[in-house]
Amino acid sequence: MAHDFKPIHERVNVRFEFTIFNLLNSDTATNYYTLYSHINDGQINLPSNFTLGDLFSQGIDVKALMKAQNIRVDPQYDQKDTFQGPRNMRLHLAIRF
Repeated sequence: MAHDFKPIHERVNVRFEFTIFNLLNSDTATNYYTLYSHINDGQINLPSNFTLGDLFSQGIDVKALMKAQNIRVDPQYDQKDTFQGPRNMRLHLAIRF
């Protein structure tokens, strides 16, 4: 919210601003944990006969590869990771001349 006051003098203007971020102080998620495979199980390895052409023609079945290599799904996957900051208020007074 902002308000410009009538000029105090010919060349002097005053502006007052009031800003509130996260008015209701809610825990809104801004990011989700995106690592699918468990961090302690290492990385998923593609079969040795897998080619770039296979990638475009049939894709990769990540779940099947993980099951075959005993790699677990990370329990944090798709959980809320980062949240909006707490309530924040700002007052601003500007005098322009």
